[in-house]
Amino acid sequence: MWKPNDASNSVLLIVEGETDGATAYGAGYAALVVPGAATWRREWWELAAGYKRVAVNVEPDNGGAQLLKRLAATRPEGASLLAFSTTWWPHNAKDLNELHVRLGRDFARTREAINALLDRALPVVTAPTSEEALRLLDERLQPDTFESNGDRLARCPFHNDQTPSLDYGPRGFQCYSCGMKGGLGLLAALLGIAVVRKESKPNAVGGLTIIPGPEFIRLAQQRPPRWFWKPLIGTSLVTTLAGVQRAAGKSTLLGHFLHHLTMGHEGELCVSGRSATVMPTYFLGFPIDERPNRILLVSEEPPAVWVDRPPVDWTRVDVVTDFTALAECWDDFAGEVATGRWQLVVIDSLDELLAAFGVESESESMEVTRVMRRLLDLARNHTVAVLILDFLRKSAATGDITEVRGSGAKGGRADVILTLTRREGHPRQRVLRAWSRFKLPAVLADGLVIELTEDGIYTDTGSKQKAREEEQAEELAAFVQQYLPPEGATIQEVAAASGLKPDTARKKLVRATQLGLVARPQRGTYLPTGNGTGSI
Repeated sequence: MWKPNDASNSVLLIVEGETDGATAYGAGYAALVVPGAATWRREWWELAAGYKRVAVNVEPDNGGAQLLKRLAATRPEGASLLAFSTTWWPHNAKDLNELHVRLGRDFARTREAINALLDRALPVVTAPTSEEALRLLDERLQPDTFESNGDRLARCPFHNDQTPSLDYGPRGFQCYSCGMKGGLGLLAALLGIAVVRKESKPNAVGGLTIIPGPEFIRLAQQRPPRWFWKPLIGTSLVTTLAGVQRAAGKSTLLGHFLHHLTMGHEGELCVSGRSATVMPTYFLGFPIDERPNRILLVSEEPPAVWVDRPPVDWTRVDVVTDFTALAECWDDFAGEVATGRWQLVVIDSLDELLAAFGVESESESMEVTRVMRRLLDLARNHTVAVLILDFLRKSAATGDITEVRGSGAKGGRADVILTLTRREGHPRQRVLRAWSRFKLPAVLADGLVIELTEDGIYTDTGSKQKAREEEQAEELAAFVQQYLPPEGATIQEVAAASGLKPDTARKKLVRATQLGLVARPQRGTYLPTGNGTGSI
């Protein structure tokens, strides 16, 4: 906390970042510096005690909106809070430090500018819904025009607007003159309106949630998952697909999975006695018991990236590209999921979602848990499958679950974790491993080797162990061909020809015999069988 000796004006500024704190201090103001929106704590309000006015500078990004929301949600009863923004005309700066630089680093001029902003500062009010936030914005902006689609046209507060050029409404805002734009929550925050949704907890005592007995039994008897890819992706579950290295191929694998879900055939009809059932189709050796009617893909990737991937029936897929807007209207989004509109929600990627919710570091366990909790609630409460794309450590090579980058809450909150690793020496092959609270086939624990064929189709080639055995068989076949002549040779002769120790040569010949590459020795002489790579 920066506190000048002369704080006679009794104003405390709440700012983000040390450079803004130093600027406020140099201009003669006390400043409470918040290292990031996600770090604000309720107890820090005690530092504001004794100040006549407490004002926060709202920066023009999701972090600024999140900070205002946290301040409003944790504000002690009776405490006043003002909001201003250096983005307001005529300053148009991102933060206090940028304003100071634009004013020639003159603290006297900076102080005058801050005084002018404080004179225009707005009391912070809260809105429990987006509709209420829109109503409060109407009061503060006094729009000139109301469009039939719900948008409004008002004078823009971010430039000297003589004719209304700010278009805002439920979908967000954009100024056609200065170019400022963003979600509705950001515009509300820049004008001192914090969208703080209050959760109703009728069965709570303080911080303790009480679950009625019938509800507890209902949860215990929750229906088993409907498997879209058994036993890896199903309803009421959160599955994480993590690439171990960059370009590990998780997005390509996602494209193939969406192709199978939306365009794969529905399986074969199997008639047994008087009953008929549809046998499931398979993706990489595991059954697709059901297909979701509709899928929601949340991704910032442009449509062009899907051109080189297997075709997808896009009439069954909806796409969201704005993570920030999704975070701002999450409750409304969850309500739409509750209607059953989508049965599978794909988040590509977790990094983008964490940033949209103001999580500045993946190592912040509490903040990561808060976001993962939202995804779990989405899956559990609305019987939807959630698939998250993520990274492990960029330097990892094994795909082990202990190598999850950032907070362990990312992996600890998922029901199923899949890792995808490039297979060394095989550029078209990947190793898929899994961890789950459900019983998994042994092949997924050891690692399933999958290969992208020349015609662009992913196929499973068996377990990692089987792949290793096949490689060893090929190596042994080459060894036999090179060092074991048609007339045969003893262990000592093979060792001398290959440069190996006799014991090592003996082990290779014994294994080659087991694979059928070499006939059993006659009087110490091994003969090649000519069986190619033998049989495993």
